[in-house]
Amino acid sequence: MRVSFFVLLLAIASASKWAVLFAGSYGIFNYRHQSDVAHMYAVLRDHEFNPDHIITIMYGDMAYNRFNPFPGTIFNHPGNNQRNYQDGLVIDYDQNYNLTKELYMSILLGDSGSVRNMTGIENPKVLKTNKDDHIFLYYIDHGGDNVIYMPHGRVMTGWELVQTIQTMYDEGKYGKLVYYLEACESGSMWETLPKNISAYALSSTLPGEDSWGTFCPPDDDVVDGVHIGTCLGEVWSCFWLEQDDAADLSTLTLQKQFDDAKDFTTTSHPLQFGDMEIAQEPVGDYISEVAGRRRFLRSENRRVEQWDSRLNDLLFWKNRALDANDREAYAKYMEIAERNLNVDRYFKQLVRKVMKNDDTMLKLHFAEKNWPCYNAVLEKYQSTYGFNDYSMKYARTLANMCTLYKGDVQDIINAM
Repeated sequence: MRVSFFVLLLAIASASKWAVLFAGSYGIFNYRHQSDVAHMYAVLRDHEFNPDHIITIMYGDMAYNRFNPFPGTIFNHPGNNQRNYQDGLVIDYDQNYNLTKELYMSILLGDSGSVRNMTGIENPKVLKTNKDDHIFLYYIDHGGDNVIYMPHGRVMTGWELVQTIQTMYDEGKYGKLVYYLEACESGSMWETLPKNISAYALSSTLPGEDSWGTFCPPDDDVVDGVHIGTCLGEVWSCFWLEQDDAADLSTLTLQKQFDDAKDFTTTSHPLQFGDMEIAQEPVGDYISEVAGRRRFLRSENRRVEQWDSRLNDLLFWKNRALDANDREAYAKYMEIAERNLNVDRYFKQLVRKVMKNDDTMLKLHFAEKNWPCYNAVLEKYQSTYGFNDYSMKYARTLANMCTLYKGDVQDIINAM
């Protein structure tokens, strides 16, 4: 008994905590993604997390965006005298690098050689973890059925993400891992996550369900009397980020945080996956190096104006055109509206060609995937058209055709 207890103490003493934060989008209408990650970075630093153990991947075009009314700032909550999350923020990989899924996977796997080749950085920042360490991962961006968006290159599939975590486990790169994922249809990313690899994952939505922005125009995006013009955060993320600010993370459990955020988030249905024993552990075991409360920013977390994440770019330009009588904004609004209509028409026609008017392709979600087919049609669509915030929702259509179509995958590709 004494030997076991001594071994346990040694393991605890040798364990380190690491975090990788990834905001996968760019453009002022995606302000909320980078503001949520910037807030998470501040949470870690407020709780004395080692900055050398935080890896931040973010395009980095918000603080000095030409549409940002407060240059040099990133806000995550409306009101007066709000915290500027640009202050102290360190971005390790920004728009000067190709922010691809290959880069992300190499960072997670601690493959400094591959990251060096991709970035030209002599000593790149990657996870340098061992079998005792705790890892916290946070990704926020756009998503579709079993896919999440990347700033550059191809989308990342749920299979690729889960396989990366499986490899990390097999190679002894963590003791326990927690992953918070906010994106449309993010629940689909974790459908194959094993329960026995010491990994616990959350999604902001069900499969087939959109994520929503919060603190949005026309009334709830105001900081110091000025409209930011876009949503300041995402509903689900903002709740638990503000809870992290105010709570005692040494007593708040991951399960309690999930339950609280789920109760608050009425626009989608968060889910949890993987090793549920981890959910009983304190949040602070993964994101804090101190006991007790660190900040008391606010006691309320009210429900405010919210936007469907897939329509944020459209609504941003619409509001700007109406508020400022901006001809450029109106032209952008009309361009995006037409783009979205064309995407709708394209996929309806594709379904008619392949499935003979079976519109279930546009609606249903199937957990089981024909991965060889799905990967092939994803590649065809991306190489021909490329995904955007809106068209990501039709990844489900491609997945469904692969699941239900009884002919050859080449028939689908030819129809595209």
